[in-house]
Amino acid sequence: MAWVPVTGTEAAKVLAFVKANERVPEGYNVKYDRDPVVQKLDTVTGFDFRDPEAEAAFRYVPEGSVTRAALDASVAAALAASRLLAAGDPVYRKAASNAVMASPPTITQGTTATISGQVIDLRSTTKVRWVSGVTTSAPDGNWIISRGPRKADGSFDLATPEYYQSFEFMADCAAFELRILAFTTKVVVLVDGERHAATQTETDNSGASRYVKVDFGGRRSDGMARRIQVTLTSGYLRSLAVGATDSVYPVADATAPLLAILGDSYGTAYASRAMTSVYDGYPQQLARLLGFRVNTQNCAGGTGYVATSAGGGAYGGYLTRVSDVVSLNPDMVLVQGSINDYVATPSALEATARNVLETLRAGLPKAVIVATGVLDASPTSQQGGDAVRSAAIASAAASAGVLYLDTAGWVTGTGKAGATTGDGNADVYTYSDGSHPTVAGGYYLAARLAGELRNRVMALASVL
Repeated sequence: MAWVPVTGTEAAKVLAFVKANERVPEGYNVKYDRDPVVQKLDTVTGFDFRDPEAEAAFRYVPEGSVTRAALDASVAAALAASRLLAAGDPVYRKAASNAVMASPPTITQGTTATISGQVIDLRSTTKVRWVSGVTTSAPDGNWIISRGPRKADGSFDLATPEYYQSFEFMADCAAFELRILAFTTKVVVLVDGERHAATQTETDNSGASRYVKVDFGGRRSDGMARRIQVTLTSGYLRSLAVGATDSVYPVADATAPLLAILGDSYGTAYASRAMTSVYDGYPQQLARLLGFRVNTQNCAGGTGYVATSAGGGAYGGYLTRVSDVVSLNPDMVLVQGSINDYVATPSALEATARNVLETLRAGLPKAVIVATGVLDASPTSQQGGDAVRSAAIASAAASAGVLYLDTAGWVTGTGKAGATTGDGNADVYTYSDGSHPTVAGGYYLAARLAGELRNRVMALASVL
């Protein structure tokens, strides 16, 4: 008998076993130089797991189906993700609890300004930080909006600013006032990580200039500034006004990692926007749970890896928006498996998904790329093709060397909001259209994704 080298998936499995059990499996040997070196007796044909936690680390890495480079990239991504998860902003994480301020401000809407001491032009100021993504001027140049996704013709969607808009700043003011263009604009104000109310404040739908005043009733009793974040849906913004003696300045040490979502209408918080506001979408809650900022500008309804949408909002598949994700230079990218890809064969889906994921990894070598299985909030009767399509995405993720999150079985039952059946959580988590998550469903999906990400990262990181 002689010792022979062990590499690739088998070596990684052995190391996972060693980490979980603090012993080397029979027939194997592990030496530690700068990196661990795995050997086995030439009479040993292969390693059979005896520890379920160690085995879970490679649940989605089929034996012999990936290269050593892809496997190494997956483990490296897990280690990078573990560092990111430790770097989240505690104020953002606090916001995930949806705590409401004990003494909230009064928010009113008017047709004329009531504060004129300092009027800060949001189109050009550096006193606030946009935490939601790329801003641009409205077609008339008078307002600032967050651009939508790239269309199939290469242009950006600027006509429907319902995409997530959020900015934050420090201020010692007793009140501030926003000038906006009112299109049933939904506003959520957070102060030091707490919401101003359990739900949002809405403007009228006049399409006219309006002044939204947020009045705290005075400065903080301890004299300190408040950390304020404003989130809007359908927001055209012009200015932020405070008193003549007030100070407004950027948040110090605001280094929360940036999470970019590449997805479909789930990513645009379709049902959440209808029920409450985009603030309550799954990407926004997922980011808060992780302590991250989030960008959803590259999500487009009706699309997927392969699926495209037609009509007025004609968008291509995910690959057409990859360059825009790369330009954000995010710390983490979550590529959402879409129910819209029922139009694709599993083989076509796997090939396209691999192309998307490999292109992202090449363009963002320092970012953590995460692919999910099909994220499906529809009743189980409509989930028939999810398993085979999720398997195709999992295989593509393994080949590309990116992390994969299993989403199977999260939504159960045959009901939906307004037509409950009492046989699963779809009664609560599925919107009345039978396809999208409710607000509660979005929060549920966010919690499951955050948990699966942490578990997946811990399992893979434990290999080393």
